[in-house]
Amino acid sequence: MGHWGAYRDTARDIARNVWTRARRFVAADVRLQEPQRPARDVWTTAIGLAAKLDCTTVIDVGANRGDTIRTFLDAFPSARIFGIEPDPAIFPALARRYSTDSRVSLHQLALGEQMAPGVLHQGTSSAVSSLFPRNQSGHRYFRSDLVMVNQVPVAVQTLDSFCVDQGLGRINLLKMDTQGGEFGIVQGAQNLLSRGAIDVIVTEFFFIPHYEGAPLLNQIWTGLLRHGYHMFDLFQGPYGADGYGADGQARFGDAIFVSPGFRSRFLGSATGSKPPPAQ
Repeated sequence: MGHWGAYRDTARDIARNVWTRARRFVAADVRLQEPQRPARDVWTTAIGLAAKLDCTTVIDVGANRGDTIRTFLDAFPSARIFGIEPDPAIFPALARRYSTDSRVSLHQLALGEQMAPGVLHQGTSSAVSSLFPRNQSGHRYFRSDLVMVNQVPVAVQTLDSFCVDQGLGRINLLKMDTQGGEFGIVQGAQNLLSRGAIDVIVTEFFFIPHYEGAPLLNQIWTGLLRHGYHMFDLFQGPYGADGYGADGQARFGDAIFVSPGFRSRFLGSATGSKPPPAQ
C-alpha cells in the first residue's frame, strides 16, 4: 500500500502539472488572438478628442511650470492657450518661459466658485500647493515631506467671468489640475456648462482626502453630469508609491468628460458604431 500511495501521489502531481500547463497555453493562445489595443494615456486621449474639432481655445488651469502648455502648443499649433497659475513663487518663471510666444496668454490668479479674495497654501513642492490646507483628520495618503509651508493671498475668479473678460464664448479643451479646487471651478462655470460650451474637460481628482474639505471625484462627476457631461475615460494615478497608499488605497487620477454636443457629433452610441454626421 505504501508503494501504491507513492505512485498515486506521483500520478496526481503529473496530472496537475499537465493541467496547469494546458491552462497557461490556452490563456496565451487567447491573448494572441485578441486584438492588441494601443496603450492609452490621459494626454494622448484628450488631445485625440480635441483634435476632432478645429481646436482654437485651450485653458490650462493650474499651469504650474508650463509643461502641459508646451504639450498643447505642439498638438494645436493654431490654438490660443490660456495658462492660469496663482502661485507667485513659480509664476515669474512661467511668464519668462513663454514671454515670446504670442499664442500663450498667462494669468496669475486662481479659479473657483465665486469671485473673492483667496488664500493659496504653498507646499514644499509647487505641485501640491492648493487653495485647501492639508487634511489633519483621517489617514494620511501623501508623503510626509509634501506639506504646506506658507500662505499667500491670491485673487480668485470664476471661469464664467474669466471667459467674459477674455471674450471667449467657447472652450475646446479645459484642463484642471488644482489640487482639490476642481469642483469649485465647475461650480463657477455654470453658464458655460449649461450651454455645453466646454467641449472636452480633463480634470485631476482624488479618491480619498488629501486636503481638508476638498471635494472628491464623486462631487466633480455629479457637478458635470448635471449638465449632461458624461465621463469618457478615467486614468488612475501611477502604480507604486505615488498611485497607492501603503494599505493599497487608490489615491488619485485623471478623468476626461465631454459635452453632450461633442458626444452626439463625434462619438458613437455603441461599440463599433459610426458617429452621426456633423450638423
